Amino acid sequence: MRLTTTRLWAPILTVAICLSASSARAQQQGSQTNPVPPAGSATPAQDQQNKTQEPASPVAASPNPITGALAPLFGEGGESRSTLLFGVHANELADSNPFGSAGSSWAASTDIGAHLKLHVARRSSDFLLTYTGGAYIYDQSQFSQFDSSYHALAVAEVINFRRVTLHLNDEFDYLPESPLGFGGGGFGGLLGGFTLLNPNVVPDQSALTLQSQRLSNTLVAEADITTSARSSWTITGSYGILHYIQAGFLQPSNYSFGAGYNRTLSARHTIGVNYRLNLLRFNPSLSSINDHSFQVNYGYQTGGRFSIQAGAGPDFTSFQALGSTATTSRISWGANAGVSYLYSKTALQFSAYRSVGGGAGIFLGAESNGVQFSATHPISRFWTIFGSAGFQDNQALSQTAAFSSSFQTLYFSASASRDISRTSSLFTRYTFQHEFASGTACNGLACVAPFTRHQISVGFSWDMRPMPLR
Repeated sequence: MRLTTTRLWAPILTVAICLSASSARAQQQGSQTNPVPPAGSATPAQDQQNKTQEPASPVAASPNPITGALAPLFGEGGESRSTLLFGVHANELADSNPFGSAGSSWAASTDIGAHLKLHVARRSSDFLLTYTGGAYIYDQSQFSQFDSSYHALAVAEVINFRRVTLHLNDEFDYLPESPLGFGGGGFGGLLGGFTLLNPNVVPDQSALTLQSQRLSNTLVAEADITTSARSSWTITGSYGILHYIQAGFLQPSNYSFGAGYNRTLSARHTIGVNYRLNLLRFNPSLSSINDHSFQVNYGYQTGGRFSIQAGAGPDFTSFQALGSTATTSRISWGANAGVSYLYSKTALQFSAYRSVGGGAGIFLGAESNGVQFSATHPISRFWTIFGSAGFQDNQALSQTAAFSSSFQTLYFSASASRDISRTSSLFTRYTFQHEFASGTACNGLACVAPFTRHQISVGFSWDMRPMPLR
């Protein structure tokens, strides 16, 4: 989306109305719905304010069964009060590779945006609405084609009945490039919605070099049903879609259904089994993939400060091979693991996964393996540091590609912020992205190419004090 001088009112209006919350604050709060901070939105001053809030609400703090779509809770649950939070950020950014090509050409850009979070806590439910928005404006005219806006809207509600807890989540995004490392936050860094244990629930966007505006939406509904003091069931349904604005990309969508059984062995140990059906479809209608997975799961948690979930099992995939109407199948294995750790003032998160995904708009399905890590730590009263890193490998399903091919992506980001008042801070951030391919990673029109990128930014962030709502 190109911006001209006469249309600068658009990002300014976006700043005035945007809704989100930074994940560094959410990690300090222990909220399950905010994984990683958006660009420039994390402030240690806000973290200090959060420490004085009331104990977590029972709905937000209730543990998740280990067979559901949602990740383990981080910390001790969410806020107990209904609040409204608003903040703005602005930063200058130096980009070594805005073209996303094998070469390198430095360019400077300005990022302005804002975030607002609305949290409504009731006796038996919690509602959260977040929106992050902003614009990147390049200083040089030769890079003006990369001027763009970004928007991320997330809605999450938890409703607690006597024996059933219902989770409803919807996440919509408009981004100018892959979210993997976008804004320095890594996967989901700008999205501000909920953390998913199984990455196959959200459309794969791990191809870095293909700079293209894209719309994505993920809708998840999960019911946790308690049948006894030690047993529960989970039923999950989700729908995700990825649509590229530019031509040349495959447009994947996925429909998913899952059911699982959980058995609590003790206050800390839980085991479970689950089945999941994932239906991948592509537009234009070139292929279809039906993926069945069975997993045995284990969960461990201590007092809300440390939790781990892990699962593994066989994976059965059937699909139509490229250029054929016949259905072929393969047997593989899938796995996922999630770890959340909060010690003193240090917050750590780690995830690893292996699953069949949509191929990021390049492949007609791919076997994806990945790991991600993030850490936040205040090093003094005024300084806070944050770091994140991730790696993902996408291998094209051999029966859906004309030749064997794959691509790998790697990112690393580190930032530091310093409070200059109770509500504002200065920050600096460095982000590294790298991509490489084996074979010819193409779909006939769009191809993945070797790619290296460095981004350095310095900026300012302001967050108001939480506004109580009655």
